[in-house]
Amino acid sequence: MLGGIIECGICQHHLNVIYSKADKGRYDCFHANRHGIERKCQGIAAYCIDELVSRQVLRALEPAALELSLRAAEDIQKERTRLAEFRQQEMQRARYEAQRAERHYRSVDPENRLVAGTLEKEWEKALNKQRQMEEDFHRFEQEAPCLLTTEEREQIGVLAADLPSLWHASETTAVDRKEITRHLIDKVVVTAQGATEHIDVAIHWKGGFVSQHAIVRRVQKYEQLRDFDAIMNCVRAGHAAGMLTAQIAEQLQQAGFRNINPELPWDKHMVLALLRRSELLPGRIEKIELAPDEWLLADLARHLDIGCSHLRRWMHRNGVHWRRSPLHGYYIIWADADEQKRLRKLQAFFNAHPSMSTTSYPKELTTSKPRPHEKKAKTTRQD
Repeated sequence: MLGGIIECGICQHHLNVIYSKADKGRYDCFHANRHGIERKCQGIAAYCIDELVSRQVLRALEPAALELSLRAAEDIQKERTRLAEFRQQEMQRARYEAQRAERHYRSVDPENRLVAGTLEKEWEKALNKQRQMEEDFHRFEQEAPCLLTTEEREQIGVLAADLPSLWHASETTAVDRKEITRHLIDKVVVTAQGATEHIDVAIHWKGGFVSQHAIVRRVQKYEQLRDFDAIMNCVRAGHAAGMLTAQIAEQLQQAGFRNINPELPWDKHMVLALLRRSELLPGRIEKIELAPDEWLLADLARHLDIGCSHLRRWMHRNGVHWRRSPLHGYYIIWADADEQKRLRKLQAFFNAHPSMSTTSYPKELTTSKPRPHEKKAKTTRQD
């Protein structure tokens, strides 16, 4: 909705609108990529910003809603009156033409049969036109009376009182919403607070007023949360006090801490994940035998500072060698020093080109080196 009027608060350049199969659209900054400099800007899903701006636009329109509805009712009534007057004029013109054709017919000498026959046909034609005009006018009066009915006025009032429904109605197109937004807003400036979930938004309205807002987006890792240290302190304290994971989750929720998905509340599974990250729980009870250069998925993700979801993406696209443990099916990835270096480069390329299809990535980044044949796994780990 904001293509062309949304800017990055860090580099002050316009954000580009990009689309991918993973999401419905996002705003991203390509300034660093174009100029070969370090990337400091953060992209954001389009729906987060669009929803905020839509709410503010509707809020700005609320004071004018009643005035607009009354003006719309007056405009509709004026248009109907104008059409009625136009049809009346057309009907009067047809009546005059019929009367004139009759006078011409009656004034001709009856012995001049050829002229009389022609004038009679013209008179009949004019009468038919007059009759058609009268029927059309009566039909118009029945279908579209000049005065709005009580039901129509109530319907206009309901639409004015419920602008969100009108804004999101299927009849309101994306082009309509863009046009309305640009009549009210000059630009929107978004500034990400580092890689955290918090985004500052400044809406520059027509007339010079600037409103400040804050939104929370979804992030990939718990470590990206702005309050991660405070969250872990709360989790550790609850665990030390013997609290259940569900109780710790409730405590986090009451304290107002957000998780990686701000739309979901804290639950015991999230707390268990944090406890395992801090090695307060054993995590897995299966005895897993690891061959040289084999890693558990979570361990490799932490070692490379790559999200687990990204590693799973490369796994399912055959970008790494992997297997599953025999008992519980934990993911085990083989990655020697060369493979670790490749995966880091692959992640950096993904961060720099988030909208590019993975089929267009350089093959040297997406192709795993052949794995040497190993004997029976020698490393045993209790995780």
